[in-house]
This record gives sequence, structure tokens and C-alpha cells, in this order.
Amino acid sequence: MLAKDYANLTICLGILAAYIWRLYSSAHIRFCICPYILRFYAICARGGMMKVVAFVPIKLHNERTPGKNLKTFYDGTPLVHFVQKTLLQCKDIDERYIFCSSESIKPYILDGIKFLKRSENLDSKETLCGDLIRAFINAVDSDIYIMAHATLPFVRVETYENCIKVVKDGLYTSS
Repeated sequence: MLAKDYANLTICLGILAAYIWRLYSSAHIRFCICPYILRFYAICARGGMMKVVAFVPIKLHNERTPGKNLKTFYDGTPLVHFVQKTLLQCKDIDERYIFCSSESIKPYILDGIKFLKRSENLDSKETLCGDLIRAFINAVDSDIYIMAHATLPFVRVETYENCIKVVKDGLYTSS
């Protein structure tokens, strides 16, 4: 499809989204139907490409294993470097972030990875995984989100790429 075709499709989808928004004005319908149309609208506006963003939530003050994300291996490599290196090798990821409440993580961030400061409220032991995901999604726009963990250093590039592919192809909504 040519760029002008995507532009025309984008305009049509924008009109369709506005029509459905007016037609189904209840709050339930707005949040259940329109986000899918607007998501597709955003994909078309990007030329049909889905934006993929990965983030690594880091908590520096862990209660059970203090400093676990920065622990070094025999060669001096901190644990957090392994997941960053893997994410940097994934060609399908558009942006990569470290999501941490403390800027003291910055010296451990590799080139090509962005730092996004999160609220210190998300560092409590009562914080749920969903709270971290919601906070990140509210801060960074994307079509596909990958939540990677420093404590899973042996996940391979191929694993991330296969997960991205099945979601992009519509085989799964998550992987």
C-alpha cells in the first residue's frame, strides 16, 4: 500500500471512529470499542507499522535481595546489562526503556536504552505488576509493549522476536 493510500485509509478510519464514538456514547462502549479503532487508526497513521516498546522495571531497594538487579557476575558485568544487551539485539523493538524511580540507575544503562523515571509509590511491596504496566503505558505510547526483567538474563533474542511476531500477526493478543 502506498503512503497516500494509508493517508486516505487514516482519514476514513478517523471518520469511522468519530461516528462510532457518537453512536455509542455510553462510557462502557467508548472504552471497549473505540480504543481498538483508534489503535488501528494510530497504526495506519504510522504507515501500517506497529510500534513496539520494551521496558525493564527496576527496583533498586529490594527487600528480599537488596541490590539484586545490580549484582555483578564473575567478570564484573551487572545483572541488568544482560537483558539490555538482549533487547538491543531485537530488530523489531523500536524503543527500549529502564523504568526506575531512582536516577542512580543511570550509570548502568547501556547506549540505546532510555531512562524513564517512575513514581516512588511504585516501589512498595504492595505494588502489583499491573500497576507498573499501567504507569508505563500511560507514559509511553505504543502498539505492543514488552515487559522484560533483569532477573531473567537468559531469555534469548529469538524468544522476544517470536513473541512480537505472533502478536503482530494477530495470532495472539499477548505472548
